[in-house]
Amino acid sequence: MTMTAVEQRRFFARLLSNHAEEWAEQWASGSQDGRGGTPEPVAHPAAVSALRRAYAAMLRRGGMDYVERITMEEARAFPGFAEAAPESACAAWLAVGLKDGDLPRFAMFIAAPAAFEGLSEAAVNKEGRAAALWELSKHTKPD
Repeated sequence: MTMTAVEQRRFFARLLSNHAEEWAEQWASGSQDGRGGTPEPVAHPAAVSALRRAYAAMLRRGGMDYVERITMEEARAFPGFAEAAPESACAAWLAVGLKDGDLPRFAMFIAAPAAFEGLSEAAVNKEGRAAALWELSKHTKPD
């Protein structure tokens, strides 16, 4: 019996969701941050925890890209923070997704106070999420 495209998508989404916690743990503990030029393992517990949380949410959503605002403490825990962060960074968003359908990737957008001057909190969150997804798209587009 052959599955329709919709049935295949539902099966795939259910598979990802059923293994969300297990795979998120593996991916988070094996992640590397390459923003400094040379990939470095993401080892700090705060960074690993943020990745685990985001990867699990993405998997529960059937593998669709996922973004969440993270604390500055979590952002500073990533090895590439110093190279990527503007001076006086005040907000950060973590985006996760899959490259070619099965390779986990992450990206962050880190903002300085001037980036969102005069915007409401809702607008700040919308702009931050969009910027994080833009950064992620650079890492998940097909080769």
